[in-house]
Amino acid sequence: MLLQAVASIVDQKNPGLITLERSVNKRPAGRIYVDAHQNSRGQSLAAVYSVRAFPHAPVSVPLTLKELTAKMIPGMWTIKSMPSRIEKLGDLWAEFWRTRQNLDVLQKH
Repeated sequence: MLLQAVASIVDQKNPGLITLERSVNKRPAGRIYVDAHQNSRGQSLAAVYSVRAFPHAPVSVPLTLKELTAKMIPGMWTIKSMPSRIEKLGDLWAEFWRTRQNLDVLQKH
């Protein structure tokens, strides 16, 4: 439910950026799919920096907010491009477990 609240706020502030549509055939082209159902205990997810089983070996990467645009293309980061990305930006995931998130503001929405 928390991810659905976050997705709702993102959608309100950035109309047309994301979709919650589960059916691939019904998803609007060019939108980021937010899978609110996958965000719960016991669900399998691709770990950060994991290579995906698709052509060109795309990699699951953490993004900066500036990268999260309509021009972003899923699969643009691959096993070949990751070393230069990490060299340029550093490990964007390094502080994840050290930073506590506070989503109390969502209780107001």
